[in-house]
Amino acid sequence: MDDTNIGMKSYEFIFLFNKTSGSPRVQYFMVDPWTKTRIFPKCNSIVFNKLTHLVGFRPVVLDGCLYIIGGKDWESGQYRAQTWRYDPATSRWSGRASMLEARCRHTADVLNGCIYVTGGEIHGGGVTDLCESYDPVLNSWTAINCLPRPRADHAACVNDGSLYVSGGISNLKHQCSNVFWVYDAVANEWDEPIQGIILPHEREKHNMVSVGKYIYVVSGRGFDQETWSEKDESAICCFNTRSKGETRKDTCWDVYHPNVFNPRANAGVILLGQQLYFIGGKSFQKDCDVRTVECYNVKRRKLREAFTLPEGYSYVNVDCVKLSVPVSNTDITFNDLLLYDKWIMW
Repeated sequence: MDDTNIGMKSYEFIFLFNKTSGSPRVQYFMVDPWTKTRIFPKCNSIVFNKLTHLVGFRPVVLDGCLYIIGGKDWESGQYRAQTWRYDPATSRWSGRASMLEARCRHTADVLNGCIYVTGGEIHGGGVTDLCESYDPVLNSWTAINCLPRPRADHAACVNDGSLYVSGGISNLKHQCSNVFWVYDAVANEWDEPIQGIILPHEREKHNMVSVGKYIYVVSGRGFDQETWSEKDESAICCFNTRSKGETRKDTCWDVYHPNVFNPRANAGVILLGQQLYFIGGKSFQKDCDVRTVECYNVKRRKLREAFTLPEGYSYVNVDCVKLSVPVSNTDITFNDLLLYDKWIMW
């Protein structure tokens, strides 16, 4: 368990956002405070009214607060530029500066104390290459250099002071791609990490997670070159960000990982210690929600099925964040601490 600045205990939770239904209800799970590497499989829920009718948004955590960025109104179809901040220390929402460009199906990541948003779908159903950054101190958005090409349903993550972007689509009728780019915030420039380096597999609606010097690319919807059709992508691969002097693709990418048991797209992925949790998502080939949560130990390269998500909710398009919540917060239940003995053997 952690201590806040005033010495109050806080606990970590995984929040699971449904980005398709427009429902304000958010599910959450407590992280085991003793091991920090597993999730208690007890589901709780909370209502965040700011999410009512909102789809295609992005949640991100910065300086201990939850931000909800952009999206689209499920009823009117209007694209949103709003930024909302939830402070778990006070249980209060506040409106922050709106983005310069209203969008959904974009990425949002924290780099150098700021939030960076890339690409997405914009007014008229087009796909944009526009990017911008949010400074929480100035409460303002600033345009940065555009992506090399428009992207939506792509993935992004931060590693060693750089922002990486991969895959996605260039227009709403286009198949997924294998692009792989990196952004230098100091130079305000996009480039390939190594000239000619691309993803080992085309992907959209996938995830990228930074683990040490590696970037793991998981889940998503891929493309079968033999049948010339889209498929659920089961392969796990990782990129070595220290291999900047190499030119051979096989020295940069490690593709010798086990395939996931339950391929999924638009899933949430959370890193706890050395373990990646794959949560929710949709199997397009089976046309169903994926309710089985899988856990991959990146150090041991071992994959296991952790637990099953409860029925009664939709998981076809979800996003996850890890948020530390002080015990003074009245929105969240801490009752799972009383059930710890039940989870010991889990």
